[in-house]
Amino acid sequence: MDPKGKLWWSDRAISDPDEGYDGAHIIEVLTESVPNAFLMHLRNKGVSYLFAGKTELNLPLAVQKLKKLFGIQTLLLEGGGIANGSFLQEELIYEISLVVVPAAECNEDAIPLFKTGKYGAKTTFAKSFHLKEAKRLNDNGLWLIYSKN
Repeated sequence: MDPKGKLWWSDRAISDPDEGYDGAHIIEVLTESVPNAFLMHLRNKGVSYLFAGKTELNLPLAVQKLKKLFGIQTLLLEGGGIANGSFLQEELIYEISLVVVPAAECNEDAIPLFKTGKYGAKTTFAKSFHLKEAKRLNDNGLWLIYSKN
């Protein structure tokens, strides 16, 4: 999600030591307000892109296009609180996989798991999920998986 065209990729794929990400093809989701110079850069690097909105991202349209154009059935949302909140507001989250570890931090600047903001999320009613699975991890953490009701 790069509405204004700020991510100047150096390659068409992600280079990451995690085998789940390494070599993954990059697809930019943009608005139509992105400068032509940025689009030329993406084309030169071989980075795929699609438009989902004129000046603001339309997340349901983005998801629809990702499915139609790239065959993507499921997304792993690893955004911050704003991206998570925006997808939640649009009712595009069907499962939450949450790892809780026995550590605490007091930081007033910490971003919550879901936050209103940038991609059109506004204050909304709470969304309900039910616990589907719980696993205890070796480091005394918990892996909780919730599904949409």
